[in-house]
Order: sequence, then structure tokens, then C-alpha cells
Amino acid sequence: MGHGDPVAPGGGFSVEAQRLVDAAARWDDIRSKLRTAGENVSADFDLTGLFGIADALYTASGKHAAFNAAMVTALETGATAAGLLADGLVETANDYAGTDTSAADNFGVPA
Repeated sequence: MGHGDPVAPGGGFSVEAQRLVDAAARWDDIRSKLRTAGENVSADFDLTGLFGIADALYTASGKHAAFNAAMVTALETGATAAGLLADGLVETANDYAGTDTSAADNFGVPA
């Protein structure tokens, strides 16, 4: 069997929706930390003269600014990805919880 081939669950499956929500909370925390890090890096985004008068052509300062720009982009991208993952986990938990509730009547099981 290759990677990604669909496999039907044997005998059914269960989902602990609260564990998905708990995982989402951890990803939200990561999103928040990445955003804070990005804000801290962007505060030092372009400090012309940071490396003193000896850096007359702003060679080091220019490289520092370019590095900070790349870091801000990476941190923003990471924060977005973490947030989307958190949102997806919550939506998945909601979908499973909603499925359990809406499908119970079809099988004569009280919701």
C-alpha cells in the first residue's frame, strides 16, 4: 500500500473532540508567540548606524536589515500557518461533535 492510499476504518472509529480543541489551544499559543517575536524583530528592522561610524557604507547595517526582513516574513508566515492549523482543529472538532449529534437520531440513539 502506498502513502496516501485511502483505508476504510475497520469497525468504526471515534474522535475525542476535546483533545482536538486542546491541541488547537496550543497552536494558538504558538501563533501568539510567533507574532510577538515578529513584532520584536520588526522593531529593530532598520537601525541605520547600528554598527557605528566604521560602517560608513552601511554594509553590516544593510545585511542586518535584510536579515530582519527575512525573519519578520518567516515569523509572520509561521504565525499564519499555526493559526490556520488551530482553526482547522477546532473546525474538525466541531464537525465531529455536530456529526455525532445530528446522526444520533438516524440510528435511534439519544443525542
